Amino acid sequence: MKNRVKSGLTTCFGHDTLIYDMTAKKICKKINAPHELLQYVGNELAPVSVLQALTDIDTAPEGYAKLKGILGDDKDGLKMFSCMMDAATLTYEKYRGLGIDEKIFTDTMSCFTRFAGEHLASYGKYGFDRGWWTYRQLSCVLFKIGELEYEYRDDEKTVHLHIPTGADIRIPQCKNSIDDFKQFTAGYFPTKNYPIVCRSWLLSPALKELLPQHSKIIEFQRCFEITDWDKTQNDFLQWVFGKSYMDFSELPENTSLQKNMKKYLLNGGVVGSALGRLIDFDRL
Repeated sequence: MKNRVKSGLTTCFGHDTLIYDMTAKKICKKINAPHELLQYVGNELAPVSVLQALTDIDTAPEGYAKLKGILGDDKDGLKMFSCMMDAATLTYEKYRGLGIDEKIFTDTMSCFTRFAGEHLASYGKYGFDRGWWTYRQLSCVLFKIGELEYEYRDDEKTVHLHIPTGADIRIPQCKNSIDDFKQFTAGYFPTKNYPIVCRSWLLSPALKELLPQHSKIIEFQRCFEITDWDKTQNDFLQWVFGKSYMDFSELPENTSLQKNMKKYLLNGGVVGSALGRLIDFDRL
């Protein structure tokens, strides 16, 4: 196990194991993963075939379901986190093969650190509950470029724009991100120059009643043409209030948005999420 090669298979303890220059623990250090999670990484809990399935978007959903079955009881998702980090070593090799800058790899894989931090904020302890999402990053269809994330959706012939927690969505920062993403697409995926869309609570028309017109969120909204408003979605509770609440009277009021939204919801208002087509990031 001490001899590392750039790629290839070796047999260890009855199943195939991949050994790469980039180990799971090295990736954890690159993305500043919490020290509390490092002890769970590198235990080789799943066969390589399942990890490889996570790095191809066509096989990733099935691979994820199979991995959950293999791991069984996985309190706080720590086994899943470990396996995702093992799979990330395979993704790293894909990046190298494509010639994609290592910074983009690190920025993209930092989602694992972000999600662990969100789990801590919501539940008071580190954990990982986003395995159903992160195979997109592992499959090289979702990349973080600057402040924003971009997901190539070949089935829709679109790029879905995602806003990570903590992203600076001021227009100059968004413009820099989109400009860099367009260069990225032209250089690495020129056949995927698709229209850019975004579905998010940040695009909800309801926010115009809750925020001043010069707010960052409203200025961000103006850069999109809203094409659909799904009033049934409650994801905004997680992003605005830290977790979902059944009783709106229990919603915290630590920010002006929380105070305004709580009052709005208690009075029967609906937030939901909206789908928008990006026009440009110059519409101030």
